[in-house]
Amino acid sequence: MGEQLREGALLQRRYEGPLRALLRPPGSRGKEAAARIDAALDAVGLDPETLPKGLRTSVRDLDRLEAVRLSLALALLDSPRLLALDDVDLKLSDTEREEAWELLRSIAAAGTTVLAVCSQAPEGVRVVRTDPGAEPADTAGPGRRRRPHRRRHEGGRRCARRSWPRLS
Repeated sequence: MGEQLREGALLQRRYEGPLRALLRPPGSRGKEAAARIDAALDAVGLDPETLPKGLRTSVRDLDRLEAVRLSLALALLDSPRLLALDDVDLKLSDTEREEAWELLRSIAAAGTTVLAVCSQAPEGVRVVRTDPGAEPADTAGPGRRRRPHRRRHEGGRRCARRSWPRLS
């Protein structure tokens, strides 16, 4: 686990900032990388001291929520503006699912846009469904008419598309 964090900080240091930053003394670069790793771990609530082998803990030895936290910490090393996650709640119990969503809310509150794909969305989040059989949602707003998307049939005629993704 520690190796992934150090590599992430090394890559971030290598590709971010001016070329002059690489010429700084190695001690200052190491302190900056350690501070960046600590900030990312604090942001996701992952304490290496609570793990069985500390930073030497293998990723396969982490439980699912800890693996999600590690993935988020690795992503936050780069200070992203958008964070996209797939199958956030896969193999999580209800309490772990709530913890994961609370963590994502705290990241979003810090200014990062969070886009998460899940099987069960919590209350109070914007849900976008892409089920082709779903009824169209009225997202045009009051007083505005939604213009249907036009497509061509085999005969070259234009017609309105019938299925809209459901937004709820």
